[in-house]
Order: sequence, then C-alpha cells, then structure tokens
Amino acid sequence: HGRVFALNTLIAWSTLPIGFGLVAPYGAAVFDPLVAPDGPLASTAGVLVGTGEGRGVGLMYVLFALAMAVVALVALRSRLPSLVDGGADALPDDLVGLQALGRRPL
Repeated sequence: HGRVFALNTLIAWSTLPIGFGLVAPYGAAVFDPLVAPDGPLASTAGVLVGTGEGRGVGLMYVLFALAMAVVALVALRSRLPSLVDGGADALPDDLVGLQALGRRPL
C-alpha cells in the first residue's frame, strides 16, 4: 500500500506547479476585466468580491469554491460508495481461529 499511496501523492502534488504557473496569471487575465469598475460583472459579482485590480482572483476563488461544493454535494448523493463498500465486513482473525479450534468466543 505504501507504494500506491506514494504514487497518488506524487501525482496530486505534481499538479501544484501547474496551478501556480498557469492558473494564477491566466485566471487574473480572464477574470480581472470581468470585475473591473466598468466590467460586465461589476454590479453583481463586484458587490461580493469588490471591483478593481486583483479582484478577478477573488472571483476565481469564489467560483472554484462553489464548484468544489457542487462536486461534494453530487458525491454525497451518489450511490457509488455504497456499491463499493456494500458488503459485510470480514470476521476478525481471533474469531476465525476460535471457530477453527471449535471453541466459543468469551
């Protein structure tokens, strides 16, 4: 299991440089004009995050937080975890050993 966890961690952490290098500059370039003082979202989203320079990143954080909340709610409503972990648990080893010896558990 250690190798699998290490590989999962490696893959997850390898996305951080992509986020720092691409999302921040391009996200600011895309979202800053939307919440500029005369931008199309200044009267709606600008009330929440403000208007002006750097507020596009704030809007991006709010939108990504909403997206994560939606994904979490959809995952909670999904039946997939019950399909994966729907079976009965295995008996503990000490009970299996006692049954093999023909003894009753205390």
